[in-house]
Amino acid sequence: AGHYRSALTKVDECLTICGTIKDAGKRNQIEGHANQTGDAARTNLAAEVLDAGNALNRKGEGRLARGKYEEALEIGLAIANANTRKKVLGPAHGSLGGACRQARQYDQAITHHEAALAIAREVGNRWLEGKELVNLGNVYNQMGQYEKGAASHAAARAIHGKFGKLQK
Repeated sequence: AGHYRSALTKVDECLTICGTIKDAGKRNQIEGHANQTGDAARTNLAAEVLDAGNALNRKGEGRLARGKYEEALEIGLAIANANTRKKVLGPAHGSLGGACRQARQYDQAITHHEAALAIAREVGNRWLEGKELVNLGNVYNQMGQYEKGAASHAAARAIHGKFGKLQK
């Protein structure tokens, strides 16, 4: 519980040892299991790092929070399974986009929010899609691009409005 970095060290050791196994079938089986274990550890570690970033952000430590979000993004990129990787990268890009917006680095904020939006659409996460449209709208409004901001917010309302109707 919570020892994700040491678990990843053990996974790396296992994969190194796998390289010495001559039986291809056994080697592939063990490598597959090691990769699944590594992906699970990376997913949990990324969630832990994102939570730490959010806690720092709530304390007003934006620069430190941004470092955590960048770390979560790095961890997510190391995940082997594409679907699992996307589930980590979406929130990491979204959080990093928010940190960039707070630092008034609007071009970077847009890049990260658009990446999170693309992932949300790809995996079919409509709620996250709407959230990232709101975030993009906020960035555009801060940049004085009010028409783009309004368009993003309207698209988000259309998506999130459907959630309200489903709850009724």
